[in-house]
Amino acid sequence: MYLTTKLSNPNYVPEVSVKVTLVNFALTGAGLEDQLLALVVAHEKPELEEERVTLMLQTAQNKKNLKELEDRILSTLSSSKGSILEDETAINILSDANRLVKETQEKQTIAEETEKKINATRLGYRPVAVTASILFFTLRDLAALDPMYQFSLNWFVNLFSNSIDNSEKASELPDRLNALQSHFTLSLYHNVCTGLFEKDKLVFSFLMCVNLQRAEKNVDDAEWLFLLTGGVALSTGPSPNPAPEWLPETSWQQIQWLHCLPSLKHLVMEFAEHLEEWRAVFESETPQKETIPSIKEGQEVPLSRMQLLCVLRCLRPDKVVAAVQDYVAGVHRGAALRPGPHLHRLPLLPPPHLPAHARR
Repeated sequence: MYLTTKLSNPNYVPEVSVKVTLVNFALTGAGLEDQLLALVVAHEKPELEEERVTLMLQTAQNKKNLKELEDRILSTLSSSKGSILEDETAINILSDANRLVKETQEKQTIAEETEKKINATRLGYRPVAVTASILFFTLRDLAALDPMYQFSLNWFVNLFSNSIDNSEKASELPDRLNALQSHFTLSLYHNVCTGLFEKDKLVFSFLMCVNLQRAEKNVDDAEWLFLLTGGVALSTGPSPNPAPEWLPETSWQQIQWLHCLPSLKHLVMEFAEHLEEWRAVFESETPQKETIPSIKEGQEVPLSRMQLLCVLRCLRPDKVVAAVQDYVAGVHRGAALRPGPHLHRLPLLPPPHLPAHARR
């Protein structure tokens, strides 16, 4: 009997678990990367992908042949009566088997060396597969905003394949990789935005940017978590507000939460030394464009885009949305902020005869 569930993490009591075999068919990031890598290589280097598949089949056949030869040798040894040195038939069988084993092993060695060369070439396209995989799981996160936001893997793969065909060609691999990643990122954004509420489009843009930046280690996970959840209060209690005449107590308390981030702890420690600069930021109509007084050990330390968002979350939460828009514009140079109708992209959409769940 087979039982299936759509639950991502089903919970069964031990009495049930010991009586069944649980098989997890959930899609993983690594599995999707491999699938997308095979797809992009099949488009870019079809002869390479065909050779890889042939080698996989040959390797499987070699292993099968070796197993059969081992079984044949063991069967001959076990069925031989008396001294095997006097059994001419057994000697001939073992001699032939030994020769075939050596030939098969040589073929397998050649196949493994060829596979290494093929994989080295294929790995050059892995950044594209990694980017696409990250974007797919970003789509999965949209369901937290609205359960209606569901996107099928088939639709995603078809869009990825279309993007490979329609992206700008280049003779140099780095240029081609950049063209593939940029084209698919924007193509995915514009296609997904046709099914998003207006209020969710900026969230989607931001998630795309942050997830891609995190994969490149350009966003610190602790800073990202702080932006989402806020910090924790000081165990010793808040220190006195250094500027009560213009800085609300709630803002000062939140600024002190930055102490939990090693990269921003110096802002709290040096805050009282730069009150005028902080006041200019606090009272500005566009604080996200002001220069944050970030001084550490007498040296100016520029803040990253994510660090600026963390500071504004504490000091001017009303301007976080504007700062997020600047963040997305800085990463994607503003292109992703203009979904628009883009009628020239309609031919890339799935055919209308497909049911909705298959198209998106």
